[in-house]
Amino acid sequence: RLNSLSIGPTPVALGLPLASHTGNGFLGGGTIGFNYQVGTNLVLGVEGDGTWTDLHGSAPCLVAFTCTDKTKWLATAAGRIGFAYDRTLIYVKGGAAWAKHDHNVNLSLVGVTIDASGSSTRTGWLIGTGIEQGLGSGWSAKIEYNYIDFGSADLNMPVSVTGIGVVPPISAATSFNDRTHVVKGGLNYRFGGN
Repeated sequence: RLNSLSIGPTPVALGLPLASHTGNGFLGGGTIGFNYQVGTNLVLGVEGDGTWTDLHGSAPCLVAFTCTDKTKWLATAAGRIGFAYDRTLIYVKGGAAWAKHDHNVNLSLVGVTIDASGSSTRTGWLIGTGIEQGLGSGWSAKIEYNYIDFGSADLNMPVSVTGIGVVPPISAATSFNDRTHVVKGGLNYRFGGN
């Protein structure tokens, strides 16, 4: 959302929607954690992970502009509780998430380029569920789904204009809502495990 535009020292309130779009891409990283089995079936655990991502998306905005968002990295810390049956663990998890987001609004037309960019490191929350299968010799494989909500954040983006001579300083006050759906698979090694 474009909340206001400042040309020189004067802000102009706008309240214009920018864009709504879906991004996609790949991620890769690692996980570290600890599990404790209570009785025969109940498993409690904590885990943290960090990933480098290629999540990005773009859409038309403000009629002629292009709005682009990229997620550069993603990290989570969560507790999980599960039910173990033989070598299979079904679990749910919840916790906190952090991510680095890059935002860009761009227009190139007849030799004139207007570009506004900004970055933010966001904090949000996550819930998820998954299934993990023991493979023997301490190894297990898992597949997991996480929903991550970073809520809304305000970002002031400097605007550069080229191709029309000298222009006064311009900045755009914007706000963004970011939600991420992650489906991931992985291999885990349990030290001291069977």
